[in-house]
Amino acid sequence: MGPFVRGFTYISRNPKLWAYAWGPVIATVLLYVGLLVFLQVSIKPIIDRLAPDSGLWSSLPVVGGVVLFLIWLVAANFIVIAISSLFSGLLWGKLSHTVEKDIFGDAPDVRVGCLPQVKDFLWRLLQAAIAVIALIMLGWLGMIASAVVSGLMGLVEFSAPAYARRGAMYLAQLRVLRLRAALGFVVCTGLVSLLPLVFVLAMPAMVVGGTILCREGEKPS
Repeated sequence: MGPFVRGFTYISRNPKLWAYAWGPVIATVLLYVGLLVFLQVSIKPIIDRLAPDSGLWSSLPVVGGVVLFLIWLVAANFIVIAISSLFSGLLWGKLSHTVEKDIFGDAPDVRVGCLPQVKDFLWRLLQAAIAVIALIMLGWLGMIASAVVSGLMGLVEFSAPAYARRGAMYLAQLRVLRLRAALGFVVCTGLVSLLPLVFVLAMPAMVVGGTILCREGEKPS
C-alpha cells in the first residue's frame, strides 16, 4: 500500500508534474465520456424495450437510465483501463521517467526495437480480452469482480512504463505480481476503480505509485 499512497502524496505536492498528466487524462476522460455515450445510444433502447409497459415499471420511465448508470458504474473504469493499457507507454512514459529521475536521482531509459513493442501490444490485447471474459464470467459478483480485475490490471499497467524503460516488456513485467507491496496496490487500485471518473483523474498518481513500486522492487537486481 506504501507506493500507492506515496504516489498520491508525491504528485499532489509537485504541480510541475501535472503538465505531463493533463494530456493523457484529457484523452482518457474523452474515452470515458465516449463510453457513456455509446452505452446511451446502443444499450438504453434495448433496456427500455425490455421494461414492461404496465405495473410498477410504468411509473418508472427512467428505469432504462437507472440500469444504464449501474452498468456504467461497474464497467466503465474497467473498460477504460483495458483500452488505455494498450497504450500505457505512450500515455505515461514521460511522467514515469520524470518522476523516477526526480525521486531517485536517475532513471533507466532502455530503448527496445519495433518487434518487441509489437509483441507487447499483442500480449496486452490478449490480456484485455481475457480480462473481459473473466469479468463476464464473474459478473454475478458485480462490483467485487470489477474491482479485482481492475486492481490486477492496474498493478501491471501503472508499473508498465517503468519496466519498459528497463527493457522488460509485457511477460517480464508480470514479475511485479510477486513484489511484497503488490497486494496492497491491487486492493487500493481496485477500490478506486469503483469511483466513476475519480479513477481516471487518479491515474497519474497511480502511475507514480507504480513507478515507485517497480523501482524499489527491482532495486536488488
